[in-house]
Amino acid sequence: MISPTRVFLLLTISCRTVYVFDLFAPTGCKDADLTVTLKTPSNSPIKGQCKNSNQGRKYHSFTNIPYAEPPLGERRFQPPEPVHPWKETLDATKTNKVCLQDPILEGDGYIYGTEDCLVLNVYTPRISNDSSKLLPVLFWIHGGAYEWGSGVHIFGFGFFDQFDPGFFMDEEIVVVTINYRLGALGFLTTEDESIPANLGLRDQNFALKWVINNIEVFGGDPKDIVITGQSAGASSTCFQLLSNGKEMESVTGAIMISGTCLSPWAINMDARMKAFDVGKRLGLDSSDNSSRSLLKKLQRVPAKKLMREAGMHYLISKTDDGSIPMDFSPILAKDMFPKEPMADAISQGRFHKVPLLFGFNSEDCISPILVGLVPQINRKAKMWDQELSRMIQVNVNVDDRLKAAKDMKALYTNKSFSDDLAAVVKVCDYYLS
Repeated sequence: MISPTRVFLLLTISCRTVYVFDLFAPTGCKDADLTVTLKTPSNSPIKGQCKNSNQGRKYHSFTNIPYAEPPLGERRFQPPEPVHPWKETLDATKTNKVCLQDPILEGDGYIYGTEDCLVLNVYTPRISNDSSKLLPVLFWIHGGAYEWGSGVHIFGFGFFDQFDPGFFMDEEIVVVTINYRLGALGFLTTEDESIPANLGLRDQNFALKWVINNIEVFGGDPKDIVITGQSAGASSTCFQLLSNGKEMESVTGAIMISGTCLSPWAINMDARMKAFDVGKRLGLDSSDNSSRSLLKKLQRVPAKKLMREAGMHYLISKTDDGSIPMDFSPILAKDMFPKEPMADAISQGRFHKVPLLFGFNSEDCISPILVGLVPQINRKAKMWDQELSRMIQVNVNVDDRLKAAKDMKALYTNKSFSDDLAAVVKVCDYYLS
């Protein structure tokens, strides 16, 4: 029997290396370790704080670390840029930066957060100068329909307090959480160089590169990073695997919770049309179809007004198939992943191949029901009863979809879905897809 005072855990974060450690080995958070100097931007010092893990272990917390220049003024709707160095020690103990969003989920025009939000957070159980003792890194991308959420625990729904880093700090792992631009500011695009596509995904990728450059000073291994996320964060994780950039050489695994880039809500359509629709609502001449004109118009508008006009219309939209259309989310792009339909990329092996772990919550649709989306459940049930193959929304052969749908339905119910709405809730994911 293993002694209750000495608990040994096996942690296989990278699916390559097994780490063995004593949970109650001597450890601590010392004042001397609370200030670290970043490599990028060069020689920029930050100071964190000590916190207690779920089981009382001391760990180091560094929050609100800028990984890119604030996307303000002419940087709005442009790719992220490297942050300039600083000389004075940066206070990395605050958790007050959240990207602009409507957190109330009602589309009522209340906008929370700041446009200056491209920051990340690092949590580590120990800082060591010994390169042989570097820890694996978990790179977390938050969910929230590409419209809300944050890498810090500010308040309730959709934020990182559902995945408290304090629990991870009882294990030998470094955790990084990030903010990225949301809604119109992160995913509105003219589908050309004026307002490039997928700015939110670019932010995520830029933050990953920051981690590769800097994580060693926090005791993390820049060559052993597992990227992970929930919901929109899971589909973002999947999209990142479609990158062919050099940064992916550091990614040794991926975990996707309640979503992938194959999810029907993960990719958007008619992005340019939606962008100009926002412009017209903000006063752009209806006859002006110039991308540059739209960019200049949107860069001059106060950020909160822009986000309010762009709105969260999908939460109140009615669709025949019971799904929720996204106003702003990733698109297929020429100069930025994803460049092709995900089913094609995956079937042809054009993605970064690492061990993958997929998961989902049972009754994942409970949350949408709580915000008044029961009619969506009813429409979904009727649609599946009429055309069972539509249960499988990945772009594959219709006969294959029907066979898979029959097998899937048998796992959940032997009735019609209209007579067993609970089965719909068990089958569908958070966005009713």
